[in-house]
Amino acid sequence: MNWTGSLFMYVLVLEALLLLIFITLCRGLRYLSQSKNLQIAKWVNALWVPLISVLTVSYLGLAIGATPWHAHFTPLMTLSTALGLGERFGMSKALLNTLSGTTETFLAVLYTILFSWLVLCSVKKFESDFNTSELTRTAEYQSAMEALFLFARAFVYIISAFVLMQILDLRHLANSLFATGAVGALFVSFAARDSISNIFGGAMILLDRPFKVGDYISSPDRDIEGSVERIGWRVTVVRTPAKRTKYIPNSLFSTVSIENLTRMSNRRIHFHVGVRYCDLSKIHGICQEIEKQIDEIEFVDKRCSNFCTFRSLGDFSVNMSVNLYTKPQSFREYNKSIETVLHLVVSIVRKHGADFPFPTTTLDADALVAYLKKNQLPKK
Repeated sequence: MNWTGSLFMYVLVLEALLLLIFITLCRGLRYLSQSKNLQIAKWVNALWVPLISVLTVSYLGLAIGATPWHAHFTPLMTLSTALGLGERFGMSKALLNTLSGTTETFLAVLYTILFSWLVLCSVKKFESDFNTSELTRTAEYQSAMEALFLFARAFVYIISAFVLMQILDLRHLANSLFATGAVGALFVSFAARDSISNIFGGAMILLDRPFKVGDYISSPDRDIEGSVERIGWRVTVVRTPAKRTKYIPNSLFSTVSIENLTRMSNRRIHFHVGVRYCDLSKIHGICQEIEKQIDEIEFVDKRCSNFCTFRSLGDFSVNMSVNLYTKPQSFREYNKSIETVLHLVVSIVRKHGADFPFPTTTLDADALVAYLKKNQLPKK
């Protein structure tokens, strides 16, 4: 077999192999579209047309680009030489080489457009799944996700436009646009750096979700405390305990620590209580009964460390420390629980015959009184 026949067989085998791979991938996609897994089937059906289009162009690009362009016309060239038309066909060969470059450019443009279409369809499918999901979400979260999908589509369009400019040899135009955009973005970033930092702060809040609308938050670093009413792109609105509205720039949340009180696993009740010094012998029994009664309260979490201990000797009282954890409760229920525990402690202390002292000061003046009596001034 001569060189021409070998090249022709090589092209034939290679393109047959590529065609086999293409058919196998198409059948695999068809199988997945009928899968029992509804999520996979929905995704394949939603992306069926762009996927097949991308695979088709990929096959054509590989079939044409994997071998020399003139190899596809080897039989025609052999016939032309036998008929004495080699000189005329030589002119056509130059045309074929030009056609080769044009075809490759066309396939590259077509592949870029179809691949961008595939990515846009994927974004659309994500957005459709998000809108039809049964997850509970607020209006702010919905608007934020819509903006995110909009930015994703815009990003695909911009990248596709720059890639097409490179393929079509419009590099000077692409570089000019890129340079102009970079300089403009630099000036804008200096003029609106605070607003940009607030926007990025809002994006981080929506992605990291340290808190959401309705959560009660506070910060030990700044004067921030209240219920979150709205999370915007620039500011977060917090309703303080005094029912005042506070607008907090989102960039601030990246520099301070935030406590989310709504997400507490338990609420803690901790306080000190004192009894008289004359009731010192009753402290042990009082602590034991308080611990026993606490464990029987319904809202107390038995998995946590709940205790009552003899804490300290104060100026006018013997002090006990009471510490317990309640199950997750609202703010109102938590304060009602504190009231219940305080009533329980008071009743147990008085049940043991003890009482609570008033702030008093005892003056040890026996020697002074005796001295004054002994040296009493004579009456006139």
